[in-house]
Amino acid sequence: MKVTVFIVAIVCAVGLATARHQNVCALYGGLELVPHVNCNQFYMCSNGIPIEMKCASGLLYNPETLQCDWSHNVDCMNRIIPGDDVVAVPAI
Repeated sequence: MKVTVFIVAIVCAVGLATARHQNVCALYGGLELVPHVNCNQFYMCSNGIPIEMKCASGLLYNPETLQCDWSHNVDCMNRIIPGDDVVAVPAI
């Protein structure tokens, strides 16, 4: 009985997570690349299905240019800025 309840709970959790991520693509009206809650990540939407992608080390996703960019060019607004992967780039 406990095993059955556990399996049902896992299936429901996976279904909810998938539905939530699929809504991300719909929210942005068909854009192929949409921002992730983490500023160094983004979703690549393929037929409405989001695929989680990550920028190379030291780069953040820039939703204005739809590409990974240097941190001084990106306004993360309310997205989470990761501490470990960001490299400070000195001004020239």
